[in-house]
Amino acid sequence: MILLFLSILYSNIKLSSFKSEGLYAQDLNFSLSQESEWYEVFIELGGGSNFSSSRVEIALSDLILGLGVKRDVLGLGLSLFPLVQFPIGSKGLQRSFSIDGYGYGIGIGLESKIFSTYTRVNGQFITFETEPDIKKILFNTEMRFNPDTLTFGIDLSFEKYNGGGHDISSIYISPNVTFLKWKLFALFFGIDFRLSRETEVIPELEKVGVNTGSIGSPPWKISFGVLSKEKFQTTEKLIALRIILLDEKGTPANGLLSLADSGSFEINGGEIEFELSEGMYPLSIYAKNCIPVDTTIILKKDTELLLTIRDRKAFGVIEGKVLDAESDKPLHASLHIKNSLDKRIYTDHNTGSYRTVLPPGDYIIQTTAKDYFPRTSIAEITEGNVTILDFRLLPVR
Repeated sequence: MILLFLSILYSNIKLSSFKSEGLYAQDLNFSLSQESEWYEVFIELGGGSNFSSSRVEIALSDLILGLGVKRDVLGLGLSLFPLVQFPIGSKGLQRSFSIDGYGYGIGIGLESKIFSTYTRVNGQFITFETEPDIKKILFNTEMRFNPDTLTFGIDLSFEKYNGGGHDISSIYISPNVTFLKWKLFALFFGIDFRLSRETEVIPELEKVGVNTGSIGSPPWKISFGVLSKEKFQTTEKLIALRIILLDEKGTPANGLLSLADSGSFEINGGEIEFELSEGMYPLSIYAKNCIPVDTTIILKKDTELLLTIRDRKAFGVIEGKVLDAESDKPLHASLHIKNSLDKRIYTDHNTGSYRTVLPPGDYIIQTTAKDYFPRTSIAEITEGNVTILDFRLLPVR
């Protein structure tokens, strides 16, 4: 039942532990939000415990409520909501779980789910009815990379209290890892490192419930948590790709399409359609008694691709090697094939050999290699035959 409840609503249960000045402290934070395209409801409640050699303290911390609007702006989720903090917590001898007065303020949230990255920025500005007046500023940034089975992230947080002419602030950086293996929830583990200096003990703020000193800003914390998996689900815009396959006569043809990282698919009736995310896709098309078609497409918007397959029998083959004229060493060379079909191919690094399929006809072939004189030759390609053409290049002295 609890897991079902967590899967319906965005939830975050986080247990943080630290040790400071002989005190072992644990803080349990529970936050819950319900979001739609136009509103967001936010609830946060916590608890804590203090363990020392002399005593044990357990108490609830303050309740925070927020209700406001949420809109998508340029693909980002922007939320703005008033906040009310109720002083339902208590004080202990070592540290406080509550600020004395009610708090009123505003919260701001900015969320982005793009490709394989989740980012959320939260801000809170709250003023408390205390003597002296306390003002709280809180910023927190969550970043998760590659939301898959195992997700790495880094969080940054800034917290500042102002009151009675005193300012205390703390900054933490929190590397973490999240396990998204289960269907309804995710497990979180992180370590918080303080980047700012340790705050001073300020009795005037301590008496109204603000923890100061190393207890208010410990040098490190260890955190465990259970999160709503839906929170990290990113959205990818799918782009339509339509491929039309024709033979030399312009008739729809059947074949086999091999699409990188997606498998192989049969083309029936000369047409096939996909929905893919933005990116670069090498593809190959094979048809019986035809020359394979190899190409690469860069998919950024809806695309229609027209491909023509040619009968293998209507072509010829040219092959050969490019060698050093003095030592017969294989060369890595470029062959520029010129006529109505302008084509460039390259020899194999290790053997110096090349091979390509061409329509029948006469071709001018220019061969170039680094530190060698170029050479040009004429070749005749005939249907269904193999033409052998080797090149021996002289080195440049």
